[in-house]
Amino acid sequence: MGGGAWPFLVGGAICLVNSINERDLSQLTSYAEFNLRG
Repeated sequence: MGGGAWPFLVGGAICLVNSINERDLSQLTSYAEFNLRG
């Protein structure tokens, strides 16, 4: 994968995170805490 692909990957990841944050922030947070604590 060339260096030119990274801006697209990063931009897509940021858009995905933003859409998740708007919809399911509390649900995602509780899910992450559950996984981190085991």
